[in-house]
Amino acid sequence: MKPELTDGPAATNGESPQLEASSGQGHAAIHLVRVPDLEARKRAFHVLIATAESWVRLPGYVMGVSTRQVEALTRGQVPFDWVSKTPCNG
Repeated sequence: MKPELTDGPAATNGESPQLEASSGQGHAAIHLVRVPDLEARKRAFHVLIATAESWVRLPGYVMGVSTRQVEALTRGQVPFDWVSKTPCNG
């Protein structure tokens, strides 16, 4: 898999966009997590917005997030439950 173009800091300064792989092995990992508590969900949205990556909301308070976003939720002490198994590449 080829690295994807992303709008990194260099791109916002009028320079060329940065190339960035989704993970060390070049595989994108999507994790399904559930944040059932309303206050925790509000905190989760703030944390996810700060990562500047896309995520998806699904019914039942489930979100599809990247490995970096899972790490950000953990650092932000946002409680969540795993809905999917953690993939081997993530």
